[in-house]
Amino acid sequence: LISFPVIGLVSYLALGMLPSLATLPMLLGFYFVRGVHIPILHQYVNTVVESDIRATVLSVKNLVQKLLYALLGPLIGVVADGGSLQAALLFSAGLYGVLSLLVLINMARHRML
Repeated sequence: LISFPVIGLVSYLALGMLPSLATLPMLLGFYFVRGVHIPILHQYVNTVVESDIRATVLSVKNLVQKLLYALLGPLIGVVADGGSLQAALLFSAGLYGVLSLLVLINMARHRML
């Protein structure tokens, strides 16, 4: 689980710092994390959460995820419009890193790692 935030953060940083052709392999890391985290997270929720509230937990997770996209997407767009695509990708890396760190700290606090 800890490797996913690291892979995502490194991918975002590389996309923001390297020339565009050199970043094509980094897109694999980014899409790997996006594709693999869903079944792993759902399996974890199915294991930990009682069946009578499981659907609610998964719905709230999806709602929070969509809310984050709705709030952060326009903010990243403003950074891209005001600066550059590279600036927006580096800003995204910072957001991803901070949010991942908060999740990992919370998981460690609850002994989930």
